[in-house]
Amino acid sequence: MNLSIFGTPFFPLSLAVVYWVAKNIVSKELASLITLLYSCSVIGTSIQFSPLMLNSNLATIFFALSIYYAYVRDKIVPSSLFFIASVLSYEIFLPLILLNLFLIKENKKRILFAILTTGFIVIFRKIIQPGLFVNSYEREFVGKIFELKRVALVVIFDLKLFFKDIFMVIYKGVLNMKKCMF
Repeated sequence: MNLSIFGTPFFPLSLAVVYWVAKNIVSKELASLITLLYSCSVIGTSIQFSPLMLNSNLATIFFALSIYYAYVRDKIVPSSLFFIASVLSYEIFLPLILLNLFLIKENKKRILFAILTTGFIVIFRKIIQPGLFVNSYEREFVGKIFELKRVALVVIFDLKLFFKDIFMVIYKGVLNMKKCMF
């Protein structure tokens, strides 16, 4: 049985939420562009390629709602709760805490948001998760961020991706078009 059908509604739902939040912050045209860019991104389309990546669309919904509550409604506690849900769903959203902190207008509210989110995430990852789950593991290796050799390789591979690989894929795709039967 193909389980991807259960996650399929979350992709259009995440598109709708991203558009709705962006429309409340910027113009409709820019909101459409943001939604288009999200729909073409790896995070946005991952559910289309893997049913196991349902959490990326769910995390995007939570993150967009955290932006909405931080910027539009100016409510820190719901924003913090949605941000925590997004990070617990998909860890890739953790660095985006800087975006939320940037969008919050008052310094006291920024400090409250930072304490609530990072405090709960650290407590959950270090105390609650290992205590509740027998097979818990840690994905984040903060020490690897400062390894210059690894950082240099990541930069080199990123440059290679953007300046060579993308163009090679397009070129080979065009060459293989003659083999397709339309």
